[in-house]
Amino acid sequence: MKKRPGGVFFVVILALIVLVSSRFIAGTLIDYAWWKELHQLDTWINLLLYGTVPILLAILFFFAVFWTAFRLGIRNTPGNTFFGFLKRGFVIRIAAVVLALFSIGVAN
Repeated sequence: MKKRPGGVFFVVILALIVLVSSRFIAGTLIDYAWWKELHQLDTWINLLLYGTVPILLAILFFFAVFWTAFRLGIRNTPGNTFFGFLKRGFVIRIAAVVLALFSIGVAN
């Protein structure tokens, strides 16, 4: 079985994401325990959905718009490289990450 060289890079990126979002995760777990102790878990779920779902929908909407604009912008570029040394696949992957982060910033 052939191992992909990007496996370690994926684990490092995933660890960084978990590290950055650890404060949110810890706060969510503490809130869950508190609302469960008060026997108001339905209220906590409703509050969580009310605060999170609109932002998630906005992130998805902005990412779709930005991604469509990016793909339309590069569809007529000749060749498989940009600036003579950047491969098209690499540029598309980096653009996806940058546009996802930008979408998160715009939605918030």
